[in-house]
Amino acid sequence: MTESFLRPLFSVLLLALLTVFFPACATVPETGRKQMVFFGEEMERSQSEREFAQYKRRNTVNKNAALNERVQRIGSRVVRVTPAANKAWEFVIFEDSDPNAFALPSGKVGINSGIFSVATSDAMLAAVISHEISHVIARHGAERATHGTIATVSGALLEIGLAVATDISPLTRAAIVGAVGAGATLGVILPYSRAHEHEADRMGLIYMARAGYNPEAAVEFWKRMMAASKKKKGLKLPSFLSTHPVDESRIKRLEKWMPQAQDEYLLAKQKN
Repeated sequence: MTESFLRPLFSVLLLALLTVFFPACATVPETGRKQMVFFGEEMERSQSEREFAQYKRRNTVNKNAALNERVQRIGSRVVRVTPAANKAWEFVIFEDSDPNAFALPSGKVGINSGIFSVATSDAMLAAVISHEISHVIARHGAERATHGTIATVSGALLEIGLAVATDISPLTRAAIVGAVGAGATLGVILPYSRAHEHEADRMGLIYMARAGYNPEAAVEFWKRMMAASKKKKGLKLPSFLSTHPVDESRIKRLEKWMPQAQDEYLLAKQKN
């Protein structure tokens, strides 16, 4: 390799090493995992509040009093046992048959009406809400944005270095940049996203148990989700290309973490 080609590769390698060894900015509650986050919470909050306001304008909000009371009651009960109890949480049900839910860094939680066909008990709904709340508490959104920024900067450095390497053809440059980009996606970004799902599952078990909901309901919920998904037709991505863990893997991990969650559940029952 020429010196001009080694220079950009060295820059990318240096940035990658800094990413690995740079002191972590925060520690995730419950799991103790160290994470690197470049973005402040205030920026996250203001941006996600705007996004949620726009989402509410574009989608139909469910007005069913009984369903809304149920969600508010369970959500409030769960957030009280978390380290983010003072966050301005908001739980909104949207008219959407897709059994899904999401949460934004500002504490805005959206729950599709379709989730009630799967989460048929309060404990199963608590599993869903606890999982989404855990994403917020663990700041997974900011962490993914950080990983994306690092990948973008690394790619830019590589392209700049390759541009000055006069002995490398344009076709070869494009191939190198494409390979590095694919490697970053498959080797870093997607695995981290799947790891975030696992972490939210683990934290969610603990929070629902502390709130007095039997964590076994999380396993039952995902078994029901797995059965529901099998009824749908369509191409299923291989697990290494999916940002979410496959259902079988998810259930096995939940069962692995269940003893700790059951201890928390027993403590919660003793307090009550």
